[in-house]
Amino acid sequence: MWVFTAGLPRSAAHPFYARLNQILHQHDFDGDVEGLCQRFYADVGRPGVPPGRYFRLLLIGYFEGLDAERAIACRAADSFGLREFLGLVLRKKQGSNDDWTHPHDPDARITKMKDRRAHLPTKRAARVA
Repeated sequence: MWVFTAGLPRSAAHPFYARLNQILHQHDFDGDVEGLCQRFYADVGRPGVPPGRYFRLLLIGYFEGLDAERAIACRAADSFGLREFLGLVLRKKQGSNDDWTHPHDPDARITKMKDRRAHLPTKRAARVA
């Protein structure tokens, strides 16, 4: 079953989180925190969660009474309003190679499969194609 996400009704974000996000944006919180944490970033390995988003996740845990990171992740995944607070909104259209590049592999490309799905092919599928 396929659901066209643009046609789904959208609930309003929680006014508290919307106002808090507004205040954080006014004071360039994300830029300041990222600058403070820059010296702790590793040059190799998988990139971590941006510090501003991690702080917002901790705020969600505090305000929602969640004491485990797994519970915070489940709550954030379950709420469109919290996803918006975290800056994790769904893309409105499919990705294309013109507007998307993989952050660690610039040669990676989105491929259309025979059944019309689009995704990054595995190395085996790329060799066959």
